[in-house]
Formats: sequence, structure tokens, C-alpha cells
Amino acid sequence: MNVIVSGCGDVGRYLLSRLIELKSQILVIESDPVTAEEIRDSFDVLVINDSALSVSSYELATTIATDLFIAVMGNDAENIVACLLAKKYGVKKTIARVGSNELFKSHAGSHDDFLGIDLVLSPESLTAQEINRLVRSYGALSVDQFAGGSIEATRIKLHNKSDWIGYSIQDIKLPKEIVIAAVIENGNLQVARGGTMIRPSSEVLLIGLSSVVHKTAMEQGHLLRESREKIFFGGLTESSRAALFLLENMQNKIHVIEQSRSKCEELAEDFAEITVIQGDSTNYRKLQEEDIDLCRTFLAGSKDDSLNLTMAMVSKQMGIDHIIALVHDVNRVSLFERLDIPRVVCPNLLTGEEIMRFVQGEQYKAMSVIENGAAEIFEISLKDDAPIAQAPLKEIIMPVGSLIGGVRREDHVFMPHGEHKLQKGDHIVVMVTPRSKKGTQRLLGL
Repeated sequence: MNVIVSGCGDVGRYLLSRLIELKSQILVIESDPVTAEEIRDSFDVLVINDSALSVSSYELATTIATDLFIAVMGNDAENIVACLLAKKYGVKKTIARVGSNELFKSHAGSHDDFLGIDLVLSPESLTAQEINRLVRSYGALSVDQFAGGSIEATRIKLHNKSDWIGYSIQDIKLPKEIVIAAVIENGNLQVARGGTMIRPSSEVLLIGLSSVVHKTAMEQGHLLRESREKIFFGGLTESSRAALFLLENMQNKIHVIEQSRSKCEELAEDFAEITVIQGDSTNYRKLQEEDIDLCRTFLAGSKDDSLNLTMAMVSKQMGIDHIIALVHDVNRVSLFERLDIPRVVCPNLLTGEEIMRFVQGEQYKAMSVIENGAAEIFEISLKDDAPIAQAPLKEIIMPVGSLIGGVRREDHVFMPHGEHKLQKGDHIVVMVTPRSKKGTQRLLGL
């Protein structure tokens, strides 16, 4: 593959190292002469020291590389314009990073075919989704999110007073927005059917709208029902602020500690259910006053990595074991992990990984493997020629062992039923077993 990369910050350098592993022919456009020279010295790539908006750059670059153009410069507008220019000069596929989410209606981290650009990524939203997933993962056996965080697959161990125990699935009254997808007993996964029984030893896999899945898991799950309720956010970035919207059904448990009075006032106005505290989130005495011992999750989420490290270490010292740290510098991720802070969220790494998923042509938007391969859950964007899109679902025969766990259509998320007809561009979340996988892929046009 012949690739042009414009912009060589953390994301650009990460992409260069990954693309070199794939033996891609790479050309770099970098406007800063010092950075351009560093790239020449560090990577086996061709480098043009010029603006990505320069016509002469494209005339030269597109004689060498025309498969893919990736714009990851620091300016959103330049990334968009650069991709449009690349298309004009014959590049087949383009990817742009857009730091702000203001251009989009939803909090989705990736957007297909936006303004003619094949993939537009919002690090702000990708980070918010990952924070949301990690916060929700507390107490569950596993949590995987799809469709921009709007659809969730959560595995729980039932508590001993769950009103599901002793009943078959067909006798359980579930919210219409979720399904019980599978029941796991002693490591054996059974795809849920109407007659599947729920026993005291059962683990249950729920799939559906994230807020409803989480609420149901809280009601029925053993590990989620404990005394620690509070969720502390220490400091805020645009990403962690966006995560507050995704955590809408948990906002009454969230406490934000922020030093800036103006930010506190703004937060209190925008989020009525959140408790906003003005103060220093690294102050041991202040944290004790706010009953940090009742905290189940602490997010060190400021713009300063050093401050986030301090917050994480202080909260760890105070007995909190579910700590999430925001790390902006890719080179500092390993430091946090060495200090036993494993839940690290790095916006640049998330963006780089999402771009590489596109580059490598993975057919799934996201994927999760359940019980060592006994089942898979994946998300795809449906094409108009997919057989499953040719008729209402009640006329489609799904292979035994497969199910649809949710659909996102533009900004609308729903659990499909018989009368629904799927459409081109729908983001579909599907669970399959090894035996049902090939038949399901054919229906999905894969």
C-alpha cells in the first residue's frame, strides 16, 4: 500500500512505525523543518518539507503514493482541506483527524464518508467512549461497547436474590431495548433461547442499549451491588466532559473535583445531577472530607499528565482499586502501567489504533471474543447489497446461534424486531457462534 501521512506528532509517528511493519511505501508531508529532519533520521520514509495545503506537495506526492492519505496535523480545518485536496489529486482513500466534536451530531468517535472523506475521527469522542466503557466495567465480568458506545454487551454473575433465577428466558420480562444473548455455566456458553433456564450459578450476557443494559446489570448482577457508589472525576478535559453525557444514567453518583471556580459553575449549570466540588483533587484531607472511602471509581482526567499521575497515586494510597488515568503523552503510558495503574486512556493511541484498523481493512468496526471463542460479537456498517437488507427481518432466516444485538441508524439506536428493514449505512451489532458465523456473514454481505 502507498500511503501519504501529513503531520508527525504522536499519532503520526505511531502510524509511521505501524505502517512500516506492514511494509507500506510511505511519504510524509511535514511543514516544520526540524520535525521533518527528525523523521528522516528516525524512519525509512520519504519526507517532503512543505505545507500539506501546498499544490506542489500534492503534485509530487501523488506521483508516488495514491492509495491512502492520512491527515493528522494539529489543525482540524487543515486536516479536512488536505483530505479534499488529496481526493482532487486522485488519492483513493482519505482519513482526517478532527479534534473537536462540534461538527457532528453524535458522540460517535468515527464518521464514515463525511464531506467526501472516507473516515473522520474525533479523539475527543473516542476518549469519552473509552472512559465511559471503563467506568461502566466496574463490577461486571466484562463490558464491551459498540456503535459509538450506544450499544453494550455486559457479562454479569447474578446475585443470589435475582428474580431471574429459576425461570426460563421466555418467562423473564426484559426491557424491550435489551436481550439476554447467552448463558454461561462452568465455562460452557449456550446461546439463549426461549427455554434456556437461569440457575444460581449462571453468568448472563446482556446486549442492547447501553443505559438499559447497565441499569439491568445493576439490578440483577452480584458484583455490581455493593456499598461503594460514588464516582470521582478529578479535573476535566473536553473528553472527560463528553464522557459525562455518555454516563447520563449514572450522573447522580458522579462527583467532579475541579479547582477552577468558573468551570465548577459551568458544570453545575450544565449537569444538574452531578455533585461539583471546588478544590484540589490531590489534597488528601479534601478527599477524606468528600468520603473518598465510598468511591468505587476515580478518574484522573485533567490535561496535565503529571497531575493525573499524582491523583492516581493518591487515590490508590487511599484504597481505591478502580482507577482510570488520562495520559496525553504516548511515551508516558508505560510509566503509568509500571506504577500499577493499568486502566490508562491515551487519546493519541486510541486514534492511531482506529486508523490502523481502517488501514488493515478489518471488516468489523469493533469485535469481542466471548469465552475463548465460543461466541463473537462484532459491529459492521451495512452495505446496500447485503441480503439481510432486502426484506423485513421477519422474512430473514438467521442461522441458529446468531442474533442481532442492536442497530444504530444515524443518531437513532434501537433493538430491531420483525417489522424492521435494515438499511445501507446501519451500524449493526451481531453475535455469532463458530457454526453460525459463515452463514451470518453471507447475510451481512461480508
